[in-house]
Amino acid sequence: MTDMLQNILAATDFSKTAERASDFARELSRRFQAELHLLHVVVILEDPHLEEDHRHRLEELVASEHPCKPRFGPPRVIVTSLSLTDN
Repeated sequence: MTDMLQNILAATDFSKTAERASDFARELSRRFQAELHLLHVVVILEDPHLEEDHRHRLEELVASEHPCKPRFGPPRVIVTSLSLTDN
């Protein structure tokens, strides 16, 4: 197969459905040896504790045997940068 997946982008809102989708994305990334990118969009609120909680939950989600790199920043910047990579 010449067009193997190199990057997989999975969004999460920490729901049970998103958890199952993230598990599936992890499995695909293992199978295709692709880099997994998890996206969690946060509406900026004036509550630093909520932001810290979301950051902690995202880091827990990516803590697995398969390497995954969380990225933090404005969604349009993160998604655009991922879309410009190969694949």
